[in-house]
Amino acid sequence: MTNSERASALKKLRAIIQDGQVFRTDLRERRKILGAIVPLLNFNDVYHINAQQFADIMSQEGFTSSMYERCEGRLDVIMGQAITELEQNLTPAPPPPPGLVSTPNLTNEQGIWWFIQHCTVKTRCWIGSATLVILGAAMAAGYFAGRNHFISQVIELWRNR
Repeated sequence: MTNSERASALKKLRAIIQDGQVFRTDLRERRKILGAIVPLLNFNDVYHINAQQFADIMSQEGFTSSMYERCEGRLDVIMGQAITELEQNLTPAPPPPPGLVSTPNLTNEQGIWWFIQHCTVKTRCWIGSATLVILGAAMAAGYFAGRNHFISQVIELWRNR
C-alpha cells in the first residue's frame, strides 16, 4: 500500500470518527472501524502502538463517555498526524536491525581497529586464529631459513662464555 492510498483511507475513516453518529452509538461498527484504522497506522511504531491502546479502550463497554471522548480525541490527533506525515512524505527510514553496523562500507576514517570493534565474535575469533597461523608460519620459515647460522651463533656464544 502506497502512502497516498494509506492517507486517503485514513482520511475516510477519520471523517467517520469525526461525524460520530455511527461510531458512538453502535459497538460493532466502532470495532469494525477501529479494526480498519489500526492496521493502517503500522507504518510508524509510535502511531500503531498508541492507536492499539486507544482502540482497546474504545472497543469495550462500561467506560464513561468522557473516557471514550478522550480516547476518540487522541485517536483523531494520531490519525491527523499520520495523514500529514503520509501526505508530506515525512516518514523516516526504518532503523537498522540491532547488532548490525549502519554504514554499508568502510571509509578512510574507519580503520582496522574500528572493524575489529564492530565485527561479530565469530569474525574476531577467525581473525585471531588466522593471525596466529600466519605469524607461526612466518616464524617457522624464519627459523628454518636461518637455523644453521643461528645455531652456529648460539654455539659460539656458549663457547666464548
